[in-house]
Amino acid sequence: MLSVPKRLRDHLEHDRAIETLALRIFLSVVEQALCRACPAAGSDSRIGAVAFIHRFGALLHPHEHFHCLVIEGVFEADPSGVATFHESRAPDQKWLDEVQAKVRRRLLRALTRRDVLEPEDAETRANWAHGGGFSLDASVRIEGADRPGLEHGCCVIALARPSRWSAGVKSTPNTWSTRASSPLRRSTRPAPRPWGRRKHGEKRGSAPASRRPLRLGAAARADR
Repeated sequence: MLSVPKRLRDHLEHDRAIETLALRIFLSVVEQALCRACPAAGSDSRIGAVAFIHRFGALLHPHEHFHCLVIEGVFEADPSGVATFHESRAPDQKWLDEVQAKVRRRLLRALTRRDVLEPEDAETRANWAHGGGFSLDASVRIEGADRPGLEHGCCVIALARPSRWSAGVKSTPNTWSTRASSPLRRSTRPAPRPWGRRKHGEKRGSAPASRRPLRLGAAARADR
């Protein structure tokens, strides 16, 4: 899980290009770190990961952050297209600190090039202690033999996959394919109301107004 400083969360929340950029930088740094942790793997090895964008608490203030399911290792394809998995060691605190520091440097440089941050501001944030507001956590780990944990993760993936993403998904023609979607988009249409159109005399969030006497009678009997 990666979270960024509060000031940057506002840009992630309202600028889709910056949101996509930050997520790609994060996954790119993780992939590079896992490749280094697997010396036997080739330079063209790839990770397996699923990313979720969370906005819990955003009603009070922007709180966008990334949750990712990442396989501990990389996949390498041979000339025939068959993939070989190279397992890496479990990430320790030193590994996490290196990934966090690199994500911090790359994202601050990218935001400076886009004129989102002033160079002096980016330099100050790069030198802040305690991660400068960037936080990386990898305390949740699912073992390969943990079937309930894996099934729960699969359920989360299935429920969190919006159908509208499939419109921009493309696949390369070779057998060792990479799925790349278009930049992250939010739906501009309002969410459909599950209860349909409001009817005359009906109250939302409660029983219809015509049943009010029944509710009052039930409440009176409960008080006795």
